[in-house]
Amino acid sequence: MQVCTSALSRSAPLRHATADNRAVREKHNDPRRDASFLPTPASEFLLSIIGDAAHRRIFHTLDGLRGVAALAVVVLHTSVMLAPIDLGSSYLAVDLFFMMSGIVIAHSYDHRLAADLSARRFTAIRLIRLLPLYFVGFLGATLVQILAQATGTSHWDPADLAIAWVSMAFMLPHIGGGPVVGLYPLNVPAWSLAWEIVSNVVYALLFKWWTPKVLAVGIAVAAVALVAVAVWYGDLDRGSQWAGWIGGPVRVGFGFTVGVWIERRRAQGRLIRISVPPVLLLALLLVVLAVPAAWGWPKDVAIVLLIFPLMCVAAIQSEGRGVRLFAFLGLISYPLYVTHAAFRYERMLPQFWHGAESAAPFSGIALITVMVAVAWILARFVDVPVRQWLTRRWLGGAGPRPAQASAG
Repeated sequence: MQVCTSALSRSAPLRHATADNRAVREKHNDPRRDASFLPTPASEFLLSIIGDAAHRRIFHTLDGLRGVAALAVVVLHTSVMLAPIDLGSSYLAVDLFFMMSGIVIAHSYDHRLAADLSARRFTAIRLIRLLPLYFVGFLGATLVQILAQATGTSHWDPADLAIAWVSMAFMLPHIGGGPVVGLYPLNVPAWSLAWEIVSNVVYALLFKWWTPKVLAVGIAVAAVALVAVAVWYGDLDRGSQWAGWIGGPVRVGFGFTVGVWIERRRAQGRLIRISVPPVLLLALLLVVLAVPAAWGWPKDVAIVLLIFPLMCVAAIQSEGRGVRLFAFLGLISYPLYVTHAAFRYERMLPQFWHGAESAAPFSGIALITVMVAVAWILARFVDVPVRQWLTRRWLGGAGPRPAQASAG
């Protein structure tokens, strides 16, 4: 399930603005200028809502990486229908999401928060960006469970299901029982979205203290905590369940903070230069996520602490051909990530295609094709209109305009 705009001179956050900048500050408070969320809409859509040309930087390669990462998570959750295709380390895609989020949030909001965008307004903008598709997933999960209860195929006790439903309605972790063990059993990936929102709020509330020294210390502490979690549990596939819940704040703490640091170094012109053909970066990501999970915590630590940061550094400095493809990957990434588990495609397919598992990997490929199509429809015809309405109602702005052209 974000790609964006803007720059900042970042030795330390700006605390004062001159009278000459008042017009700029007014632009910064325009909700239409927001252009980032986890994962992301298409580049054409972003260009249609960004205000001034000076801030039209779009990270096309990050769009592509985000789309591939979202597809990798889907592969993980539909692996039974994709054998022998296996992306054993695709659970680490979440760490890459957090890192890319830090980059695009800093790129899009550092200068606006430094001017006079309040933390409250920032939070409202971010919730409008993230929650509509979350609630689409909530609606999908509700319909799936109603159908399962009606047909007698549900494994949920009605009381536990009611608790899970109420928790999901308020985006709170589930504290009851049930056949699925997890903080958000009706839509498992929602755990990472919850931590994304927390990280965004913390970023805004503590913005004036996010100096280079604080960032460096935060990254060091988070890295130590990340290694500790990996060693203790044997891997970094933690955060989605109560057992190992600490993996959530540790993973977002490291990934998001590193992303902010990378973007600020880039804006200062102090980022190490790494240029890699964008398509090669996408292929490299697939190779990394295909490393067997059995390689354990040393592999996870190496990927998250070293490989992912270097890939992000290369991605924001490497642009090439195939922009429309990368924009399409960005467009479908967030709706695909945040709804695929809620709709339970892998459970529904066998109801219409008996022997679907025996037809792997072709049944899985067909299933993912359907998921991508649904994600595209949600992105183009649900997400944008809903956010337009919410922006007008809550923020008093016109809201984002529909994409002028398809990214696909």
